[in-house]
Amino acid sequence: MLNQSENKLISHREIYPHRNGELIRINNQVLLKNKKSYLINSNILRVWELCDGSNSITDIFSKINLNIPKKIKHDRILKIIDNLKKANLLYYLSKSSETSDTSI
Repeated sequence: MLNQSENKLISHREIYPHRNGELIRINNQVLLKNKKSYLINSNILRVWELCDGSNSITDIFSKINLNIPKKIKHDRILKIIDNLKKANLLYYLSKSSETSDTSI
């Protein structure tokens, strides 16, 4: 039987966030736009760029290098992904379905 953290790890391997929206660069600023525009920082941009449908959440964890403890890094990345999804700037794909909207 898997514990809760093992279950999350498995689900993170099976969920593939996919970008939705448009990236706009104006001078030194970066905006993500769907129905609304959002001014974003470099961490959010890096996560959003990796959400191309080919990287699972676990892949994104391993590709983003933040100089902070692993648990805090994972929590921040999950928060970014969750906020992007709430803003309709990404959606989830899963291995078993091309249009799954699985929650993390």
